[in-house]
Amino acid sequence: MANDRSIPERYVHFLLRYRVAVLTIIAIVTGFFCYHIYSLKIATDFFSLYPPKHPYIQLYNQYRNMFGTANVLVCAVEVKQGDIYTIETVAKIDRITREITTVEGVNAQQISSITHPKLKNVQVTSWGIQITPVMYPSLPQNDTDLELLKQGIYQNAGIRGFYVSADDKSAAIFAGFWEEGSSPNKLYQRLKKIQAEESDENTRIYFTGAPALYAYVYHLAPQVYLVLGITVLVMIGLLYVYFRSMRGVVLPTMSGALSALWGLGFASLLGINLDPLIIV
Repeated sequence: MANDRSIPERYVHFLLRYRVAVLTIIAIVTGFFCYHIYSLKIATDFFSLYPPKHPYIQLYNQYRNMFGTANVLVCAVEVKQGDIYTIETVAKIDRITREITTVEGVNAQQISSITHPKLKNVQVTSWGIQITPVMYPSLPQNDTDLELLKQGIYQNAGIRGFYVSADDKSAAIFAGFWEEGSSPNKLYQRLKKIQAEESDENTRIYFTGAPALYAYVYHLAPQVYLVLGITVLVMIGLLYVYFRSMRGVVLPTMSGALSALWGLGFASLLGINLDPLIIV
């Protein structure tokens, strides 16, 4: 009679006959994967977002330590009235530049703004070529200093229109962040701190670029987890409405939870990060 059964029937009969052994094996395997879940890293591997075999990415990985990272944050300081050539606004740009320099994961060699010494003013004089920082020798203290700063920005190609908008109402601050060294959560807190301290009735602060995007996404992670939890509760409710029994609720829920635990544990075992972006 046993040979007359179909394969699914024989499989079910095997599970029922050796249910204690099967449950023991499942419990051991589940415990093994649960142990590895504790070491599961919830983070975005930014390098996995790049196509690894693309020649541009291969070239980037080879020389990024020399030329800097492609993970660039851009901060815009915009004034509503007047232009940026005021003592208060230039000092604000300088403070933001210095603050970004101290953020975890930033490449200090890849920070630039009109107040950073890296940005040079190249002048041809009667005795040769003179190269000094655009903001030289210190922060502007009077209208004469502001006029010199403005002349340095206007006289050098690549500054006005890139570091300063064409209407002189906003200035940009650029900062590169290492993909493997930055913390999106900490970066988000620092960016909000900068906005809170430096924004006023006449000044607005904006952030853009991949670092700012991922910092904002990580900030919303608790909301994603909340939606995920509500979704699970709704699914359990729908199971009860459909099956009208606790068995119809418990069995699918336990099966899904078991699959999730095994999957997360196996991912951790392989060294794969849990990227919050995939939860979306």
